[in-house]
Amino acid sequence: MQNDDLKRYPFLGVHGENNLIYKGVTVVTKGIGCDPNNHHGDNFWEIRQRGRIPIVRLNNGYGDSGTIPPPVEYENFAIRVANYVRASKHASIWIIGNEPNHAQERPKWADGTKPPILPAQYARCYDLCRSSIHAISGHEADLVLLAAVSPWNNQTQYEGNEHGDWLGYYANVQQACIDIDGFAWHAYAREQTPEAITRRVTLAGPFSGHCWGFRVFEDWAAATLDQYKTCPRYITEFNAYSPWKDVNTGFVQQAARTINQWNIQNPNQQIRGLALYRWSVDRWTWGNLNNVRQDFLDACDLGFQAGDALPDNPEPEPDERPRARVWAFKLQIAGSDVGHATVEGTITYDQD
Repeated sequence: MQNDDLKRYPFLGVHGENNLIYKGVTVVTKGIGCDPNNHHGDNFWEIRQRGRIPIVRLNNGYGDSGTIPPPVEYENFAIRVANYVRASKHASIWIIGNEPNHAQERPKWADGTKPPILPAQYARCYDLCRSSIHAISGHEADLVLLAAVSPWNNQTQYEGNEHGDWLGYYANVQQACIDIDGFAWHAYAREQTPEAITRRVTLAGPFSGHCWGFRVFEDWAAATLDQYKTCPRYITEFNAYSPWKDVNTGFVQQAARTINQWNIQNPNQQIRGLALYRWSVDRWTWGNLNNVRQDFLDACDLGFQAGDALPDNPEPEPDERPRARVWAFKLQIAGSDVGHATVEGTITYDQD
């Protein structure tokens, strides 16, 4: 695919729903469980009407529930994913789980243990979910993204990857999948400065040559299998390794410049999203930090775009029920005192 064939759209965004004024991407996470009889969904119209592309991460849950369930529940999880997508509105990009190589994302099995999520296991879960989404009318072309692998995490070790190499895990998942629509990536800098974006620091030992910083996105690109090189990819978590400081160093602006330069130099491997982690909830919250907000907005003002489907401008959501009803009536009155009379008219009333 040539760059000229791509529709262009701002690639900067936020991890978490927010009240900022910008166009780009918004990443949201949902714990939906694996009950195949649960048909609840969500409406992402508010994100779309702000001119943003929602990227929805679908977790089984958090903590002991695991980002995906134990293998015995994969089929039920895929049914639940399909139910959720079918019931939801205004979203077409989905991530299946999160950082499956990270120990904190492992589900507790029935015997009380929390074994690693091996690449073949995650791949099977992803394949089932991808197939179930594409089978839904109107969602045949949805992007189902592979979960981001946790960089610098060697907790998942197995035969053939005895050191727990995160790039090896990423490659092994791809090898085990039937097919892949695209990728979520995580890329973090070591500190909140422009220099931490531009420099490439590498590790030694068993992970020699692996990037220790934001430019790990280059490692993810290099470890992507040839048949998937042109698939869409989104950096859905980006920050400094430590919690945000309320300063505007130009850190976010430099990250935007770096991704834009990558996209210029690699027109067939566009990075379509760069989402700052995260708006609220945990210790990396920056939604209440005015200087970080300004750095982000200054980065948005640079106007960088990448290839992606231009979102439509959805019409205002119609109410599920009319708020007012109109009743037409015709009343005929007859009696000895009034003779005959006909009264016609309408009455408007609130349905509630």
